[in-house]
Amino acid sequence: MMKCLCRLLKRALMKKILSVVAVVFLLVALVLTNGCCHTQVFTEPAFASLKKQTLDNQQPVAVGRATSTGYYLFNTWPLYTGNPENYNRKDYHSFYDDLNFTTTSSVLLKEMRRRYGAEKLVNVSNSESSWGWFSLWIVWRRVVTTNAVGVKTISK
Repeated sequence: MMKCLCRLLKRALMKKILSVVAVVFLLVALVLTNGCCHTQVFTEPAFASLKKQTLDNQQPVAVGRATSTGYYLFNTWPLYTGNPENYNRKDYHSFYDDLNFTTTSSVLLKEMRRRYGAEKLVNVSNSESSWGWFSLWIVWRRVVTTNAVGVKTISK
């Protein structure tokens, strides 16, 4: 009688474990096929009223935002993160954590330098958010965003 009860409990426990593993596997497959881990950079020329402002011979030339997303296991271990070296292209790194404000700031400055000749970033604001409710807090999505104004030195 006791052996039969133990077997039933083992089977029930194995079914629960297998269902959790299946859910995690499906979520990882969804992440892989969805392609939502990427780094995006949006820039545009500074608007006219902003261009008129100068501070220490620095003139605003562009405004922009860099966003990098990634998926983490239990909000700790990186599964997939956006590739900052290949931004705006749905490219990602596997098992490599490069979501931070330094990376997004450097990508934003690189794009502003390329398009508008910006020399540095000012009025930088950073934000980070993460949530995991969609997977019962097993797989978390993290988003790191940097907003800034690109400036260059004006010669007199």
